Amino acid sequence: MVSRIEAALLVALLFFASRAMVTDLAHTQEDSVTEKKKLELFSLSFREANQTALLHTITADHMIQYPDKTLYKTFVLYSPELKFLSSRAIEKKRRIYLENNVTILKIDGSHYTSGAVMYDKQHRRMELSKYFSFSDRHGTVEGTQIQYDGSQKELSGEAIKARYEIE
Repeated sequence: MVSRIEAALLVALLFFASRAMVTDLAHTQEDSVTEKKKLELFSLSFREANQTALLHTITADHMIQYPDKTLYKTFVLYSPELKFLSSRAIEKKRRIYLENNVTILKIDGSHYTSGAVMYDKQHRRMELSKYFSFSDRHGTVEGTQIQYDGSQKELSGEAIKARYEIE
């Protein structure tokens, strides 16, 4: 028969052995997540230019770069024509996905807001989804989705409601 002291020692041994296994497992998972990061920066300011002009500037409070994407917190992208503001952004294959109440300001004074925005830098295409609103000196436009192709100067949307004065 097992004495109370032996039983208590056995329970304590099992407890500490299981705790050590859980701790080792937690460290292994933490190390594998950390290894995937390529770069992490705070208070970022990045400027991209070609030989003739500044293309755009990106600022963020926090950036984490992974092999396949880059995450930003408190993201701002300035370009000669636009300014994007978002609390969270993901850049993946020359596309930027902005989330959580995105604001876009254009040089002509127009103002966009949206729940989510996808901006393709290479093809100059932008899609506002979840909801959007647009305003400028002529009026306002609201809807559930809008796509703009900057290279073709084409605009299309869904569930559009507008109060807009055409000159």
